Amino acid sequence: MLSIVTTVDVDARANAAPFATVVRVSQEPLQLAFTCAEGSDTCANVQATGQFTLNFVSHNEDLLRRVVATAKPLPSGIDESAHAGLTSLPAIRIRPPRLLECYAHLELETEWLKSWSGRCMVVGRVVAASARRDCLGPDGDLVWKQARPVHYWGGAGGHSFTPLGAPMPSVAD
Repeated sequence: MLSIVTTVDVDARANAAPFATVVRVSQEPLQLAFTCAEGSDTCANVQATGQFTLNFVSHNEDLLRRVVATAKPLPSGIDESAHAGLTSLPAIRIRPPRLLECYAHLELETEWLKSWSGRCMVVGRVVAASARRDCLGPDGDLVWKQARPVHYWGGAGGHSFTPLGAPMPSVAD
């Protein structure tokens, strides 16, 4: 599912970047992983602070335009989420902010980092979870039809997004 990873640097300046692939690597304790460019602000901030927040994106045309805007290279210290018109919320347990427009948020502390071939793999342990009230059912479980998670497929012709459960775009052989 598509997410925006928010981090902060040692001066508490926020950074945001979209990631199409975040994977669960352990259920108990709950740990997730993603990879980023070794020289990126995301990697430097996680190395410096040991924290990051995963903000999960809904399939919404306006929000997806903003997500794409967070991928634009900006100078270090410039908050891509603010530049894209997204609203920061304080996190529950860590410093990197949550994003109001996202349907759910996981706050993570770094378990370990591994660098290879110019990439940095980040594995974090979930220390807090939250979701927008309108995406929760009466029992507190996430209502998927309301959350509308999205997959990012990329593509040579531009950005391609599909809601969770929709057919993947493909081309016939």
